[in-house]
Amino acid sequence: MFKKDFRYYFDLYYVLAQKEFKVKYKASIIGYFWSVISPLIQGLVFFLAFGIFMRFPQKNYLLFLLSALYPWQWISNSLSHAPKVFLSNPALVKKIYFPRFFMPTTNVFQEMIHLLFALPVYFLFVLLYGLPLSPALIVYIPLMLLVTYITVASLSVVFAYVNVYVRDLENIIPLGLQMLFFLTPVIYPVTAVPEKIRLILYCNPFFSLIMTWRSVLLEGIMPWDSLGIALLVALISFAFGAYTHKHLSWKLAELL
Repeated sequence: MFKKDFRYYFDLYYVLAQKEFKVKYKASIIGYFWSVISPLIQGLVFFLAFGIFMRFPQKNYLLFLLSALYPWQWISNSLSHAPKVFLSNPALVKKIYFPRFFMPTTNVFQEMIHLLFALPVYFLFVLLYGLPLSPALIVYIPLMLLVTYITVASLSVVFAYVNVYVRDLENIIPLGLQMLFFLTPVIYPVTAVPEKIRLILYCNPFFSLIMTWRSVLLEGIMPWDSLGIALLVALISFAFGAYTHKHLSWKLAELL
């Protein structure tokens, strides 16, 4: 019975994820390559602005930037899309019963695939800079993918459900993420923040996660203290996601 149920849910998750891919890249000429090109172009724009024109004093600034920008794009794109998931698919929600939380989490999975497409581009830049690739990345990257997926998927579930009840959320979330982007050391190092206010950075739920990604990709080192904080945020997010699904899913079809 367990094997049969697992196969059913696995196939369902796969179909929903495939649907998200097809909808996103429908009538697109270069398709999935946008997942690499878009963050790369954004990274080059920031590189020109802060690495060339404004001369931000950071060694290997392009690698420094992309090592945090690629994971941030995964987080930002997933959470920006999450509030619209149920509202964009009311017929699917009303037609058949299935675990509703699959819908927002499949979009997170899609954005994770985009990150996986982008990582080879990042590693190519690492080699062009003449830097070595740590063998430990084989272990560290899957671990970071898991922690990030739990965090982002859980928050996506919360945002997707709550937005059905409070429609303003789909406008608030992108604004909040835009502010968090500049409050997260993506385009600047932590040392650029005055030490007396640096503690504020830890109020950002994605700070430790992004710093852990940067350390792993840029230095091939796992900062276990930052990972511990990121894992704690992931577990808290998961608890919120589970609570939201349990208490808000029953009325979803009626509200749509």
